[in-house]
Amino acid sequence: MNWRPAPKANSIGFTLWHALRVWDWDHFRMRAGDELYEMEGWPARFGFETKGKGLWGAGFGTDFTAEDVAAMPMPPEVLSAYLEALWARTETYLDSAGDETLAVEAPHPRRPGVMLTAAMVLSHTVAHTFMHIGEAQYVKGLLDV
Repeated sequence: MNWRPAPKANSIGFTLWHALRVWDWDHFRMRAGDELYEMEGWPARFGFETKGKGLWGAGFGTDFTAEDVAAMPMPPEVLSAYLEALWARTETYLDSAGDETLAVEAPHPRRPGVMLTAAMVLSHTVAHTFMHIGEAQYVKGLLDV
């Protein structure tokens, strides 16, 4: 989980953690509520605090330094529990989401004045997550060489 193929590369665990953190952050933007990560004390469960690091200080892994990544060992059981919590929250949201809910807009985080619908944010979440799962599979393949 924590092996890195090069000093500046990300581990499988970090890559998957980042995908989940962005999923959580995207969900937060759709609902204008709290991130599960902060609300349920996940920094303490993982054993590291990331608030104030990376892009916008959002702490979700984008623009983290190699040193930041190295200082974040990923306990598989905690990563799995975070995934389960996010899945449950998303499933609850989707069970009650109709056309009106999916059309609700939120501001684009990097483009002032651009609005995104909840449906657009969800599609980003799916694409982003699958992209990082592919990266994690690639790193896993490097381990088998």
